[in-house]
Parts: sequence; C-alpha cells; structure tokens
Amino acid sequence: MTEGVLVADAGDVVKTMQALRAMGVRMVLDDFGTANSNLGRLRGLPFDVVKIDRSFLRALNSDPQARALVEAILAMARALGLETIGEGVETAEQLALLDHLQCRWVQGYLLGRPASSAQTRDQIWKLAASSTRNEKAIPGPRLATRG
Repeated sequence: MTEGVLVADAGDVVKTMQALRAMGVRMVLDDFGTANSNLGRLRGLPFDVVKIDRSFLRALNSDPQARALVEAILAMARALGLETIGEGVETAEQLALLDHLQCRWVQGYLLGRPASSAQTRDQIWKLAASSTRNEKAIPGPRLATRG
C-alpha cells in the first residue's frame, strides 16, 4: 500500500488494515518518503514492512544526503520494529552499500526482472532445492518478491 492511499480516506483504511492484521495479513508501506508523510501516523498504523523508494537509492553511492536519508529510514524502521526493503537496486554498489547498512531485503533489476506468479513460484522452488543440496544460506540482503 502506498502512502497516498492513507491520505484519501484514513479512517476506513486503518479499520480495514486492522481487520486484515487480525486475520494474519502482513502489510507493506510502499514508496516510503515520497508522499506527504506524517511520521507520527506511521507509529499507529499496522505495517510490518517499509519499502525505501528507488528514488533514494539512485544516488545512494554518490550523494551524501541520499545516503543520510536511507540511513535515517533504516534506523527509524528498526526502532519501530519494522522490516525494510530497498526498492530499485540496479547496481552491485547499491547492493553492497545496502548490505553494509544492514538492509535485510532488496528488490530490483540487478537481482531479476518482474516475473509472473508462475515464474516466481518456479524460481523459489529452484532456489529452495539448491539451498537444500548446498546446505548453506545465501549471504547478504535477501531478494524481496514483487509487490
């Protein structure tokens, strides 16, 4: 869900989110930091994951301000008990820096192009079979599925 959805009809959206959470549904706040954020509201919403928008990652290695914003988002998410996904990873340098900053989950063209649900399922089964044979975990940030 994007921040824009919360602005439209916050009362009904929050009630629906709480009902979904009660059923065990996990929720992701997408494109974090790109809309008119109210950080105080983030505290009371039932999100599990915050996706760091790709616009912050484009200049991650070259712009100290972009890096500072990503570090701040990661620190805030950790303090709130939220997972993070670095969205739009396109270079090995971005991936390495996110790993260094302890961003556990990443997605982007460097790791794979968008795929159908059937292709994604097949890839997951291949990775699971491979890791079972090798009996060792994949190091570094983890790939987040599209969504």
